[in-house]
Amino acid sequence: MSRKNLLKQKQQMRKSKKGIYALLLLLLAGGLLVSCGADGNSDSESEEDTPKIEYSQYRPPQEPDCIGTMLSNEGNIVYLASGEVSIVHLVDQETGEEKFELSYEGDEIIVKIDSKTAVYKDVTDYSEKAVSESAESPGTIKQVLQPEDLPSESEGIVELTIWGEKNLDLVIAETIVYRINQFP
Repeated sequence: MSRKNLLKQKQQMRKSKKGIYALLLLLLAGGLLVSCGADGNSDSESEEDTPKIEYSQYRPPQEPDCIGTMLSNEGNIVYLASGEVSIVHLVDQETGEEKFELSYEGDEIIVKIDSKTAVYKDVTDYSEKAVSESAESPGTIKQVLQPEDLPSESEGIVELTIWGEKNLDLVIAETIVYRINQFP
């Protein structure tokens, strides 16, 4: 499902008169459905209209060892959900209280972080407007990463892309790029 279709579906759900609406999202790392199995390989479901991304210099050139959604952050250990991740976002229309329910089909991946691990927050504007207004190269998004500590899982739905040393369900992270998905 494309971002445009997700936005349409979300707008339709908001217009409903129910006190609570739910939106089922298939989490996307940079806009693509991601799965990461126990072998560390990641598969992406691409779309023809996906813009080209010019990756940041801080992003390693090789394919990531794992991509997943943060379940918890315990300082030097992070637990990730892998496989197809589904999130139901519930909002009580009267109180505005938000609740997220996360389920996943893959393995739980353990990520070890140490003082040598480089951590970057992806602050790239992936909106359609940013793609169409790209002066340097229309249809291309230039990835913007900034050094920053990992957030807690309470700050939103955190997607991580990890490069490092993988051994079964443990990854010793060398580089982590994360993005926080916020819901309006």
